[in-house]
Amino acid sequence: MAFAFPRRKHRVWYGVGLFFVGLLGWLLWNAPRAWAAGTPWEIRIVQVTPVAFPQMEARVWVWDPDARRVPSDLPREAFTVLEDGQPATLQQVDQENPGLQVVFVLNPSRSFAIRDVQGVTRYTYVYHQIRSWLETVTPGRHRFGLIIAGGPRVDLTEDPQAILQALEAYTPPREERSLTLAPLQQGLRMVDQPSPRPGMPRLLLFITSPLEQVLLNGVPALAEQIRAKGVHAAVWVVGSPQEWRDQRDVWETFARTTQGHAMFFSGTEVLPDLKEVAARRDRLYVLRYLSPRRQGGEVSIQVQVDWQERRAASLAYRYHLDLRPPVPILEDLPEAIVRVYESPEQRGTPEALKPTQWRLSVKVEFPDGIVRDVKRVTLYVDGQPVAERTSPPFDRLFWDLTALAQPGTRRVRVEVEDAFGLVGSTPEFPVRILIGEPTPRPASSSTALPAEARGFPWIYLLFGIAGLLLVAVVAWGTWMEYRGRRLSTMLARRRRILQAEEKPALSAVRLVLLPLEEKGEALVVQGLDVCVGRDAERCTWVLEHPSVSPVHARFWYDDAADAYRVADLGSEAGTWVNYAPVSRSGLLLEEGDLVHIGRPGFRVKYERREG
Repeated sequence: MAFAFPRRKHRVWYGVGLFFVGLLGWLLWNAPRAWAAGTPWEIRIVQVTPVAFPQMEARVWVWDPDARRVPSDLPREAFTVLEDGQPATLQQVDQENPGLQVVFVLNPSRSFAIRDVQGVTRYTYVYHQIRSWLETVTPGRHRFGLIIAGGPRVDLTEDPQAILQALEAYTPPREERSLTLAPLQQGLRMVDQPSPRPGMPRLLLFITSPLEQVLLNGVPALAEQIRAKGVHAAVWVVGSPQEWRDQRDVWETFARTTQGHAMFFSGTEVLPDLKEVAARRDRLYVLRYLSPRRQGGEVSIQVQVDWQERRAASLAYRYHLDLRPPVPILEDLPEAIVRVYESPEQRGTPEALKPTQWRLSVKVEFPDGIVRDVKRVTLYVDGQPVAERTSPPFDRLFWDLTALAQPGTRRVRVEVEDAFGLVGSTPEFPVRILIGEPTPRPASSSTALPAEARGFPWIYLLFGIAGLLLVAVVAWGTWMEYRGRRLSTMLARRRRILQAEEKPALSAVRLVLLPLEEKGEALVVQGLDVCVGRDAERCTWVLEHPSVSPVHARFWYDDAADAYRVADLGSEAGTWVNYAPVSRSGLLLEEGDLVHIGRPGFRVKYERREG
């Protein structure tokens, strides 16, 4: 049968009908998507820690309000990590169950003690419902706290038996009592305490008799406080059906705000299974990602989830990244390098000077505690790069000396660049280049002795014995002189130490200077004013090093800062703290500072005497 177009008077109704049919089809097509979108998820970053920087680890809690649970099937591609607005490389997504921090708050009145036809009180049903969960919990799995208005209190503990014993020993009041919201506020403070395991979800279970209207007016504000602290709260109202009808809207709004549940219990209803309630919340997502940061300071991180038509983002989580440049240390740097000709005949030929290179040992420290790879180590002489390493080993450099044929002083420093592009440098150290005289060649045996002594071996023996006696006499005299000076130095030092010990103690703080080199000796400063130098008569502590002046530096105790100060006394090589020169006015020393007295280096350590 052929299609007949409707008449003119029916065309309008025909068009309206088609419009509604199309609208109905569109709604049916998009309804599943709209249903899948649902309520946005709640995403909260609970902790961000470095694993091995730049690898970071973020613990994220995801909550689905529609299903009232943490989704357990989110893959890695569902997450996006933004650091300072820039996407970070997400490497791995795991799950962990850190346990719950749960606080039970009971606000009882006469409604708790009402019995049913079997003679069982409403409190007994509540007690057994809590007990059915706590008896299955392994000690140490969760943390529990208990607050009963007018009754016992149990602070946070990992032993569920402590909660059960308090609940079992409690008897609810049989008469009406004045109720307040103070127990709920106390429970919020308890559940908000720091947890032993990072990211433990927190749950507050408020079991109360019906409240008066004046108290209900304060419930919304308290619900916002609970939500702001990231705590979930559930409420059980124990009373009559009429009382529940009057308060239902308030408590259901409270439950929606705090991502919990609200229910009424008169003795016949089925109470929620707390084991299932806990299992729906006890899960965290652990995200491992690579941080794009290469500088220290304040870092802002955000996590986004996009899965099955549902999108959500966390609030910004901020933490401080302590990232500082590396600190290079030159070890065994000589004060002077002597270059000599191989023979007298080659005097004036620069190519014949020896040695042709000098090995320098370099040690790299990371003051921020984040150990990373070294990218390059460069040696600078008089401001010009002369040697560089871009591959291991980075602890040694070779200084080419072939171009140094004239005596003089060179300024030497080492610069280090790490894998993050941060650059650290040592101060410039003076190194003298000396040109020595060539070693004369030994004379031949035919001309070393007179003609009459040639051919008589016992003459050589006689000369050898005479030479040994001469060496022994010179060595004995040198030893006696050194021994006398050493003895006088030791006696002077012992006399100064005894004098310092006789003085009354001025402070319980003692400064210990630990040497950077293994063969060095630690300096202990515990007097009011201590002088360090090479002169044993004028200084308390003596440093036998060519770069140390006779009276080099001074250490003294600062009462106001409860620490020690150091000042330079006009030394030639200078006194340095963290590679910065120290003036005569002095500088306050902090724990871990690097102190150089001339060339010798030390690390600052404070010791405090107890009592």
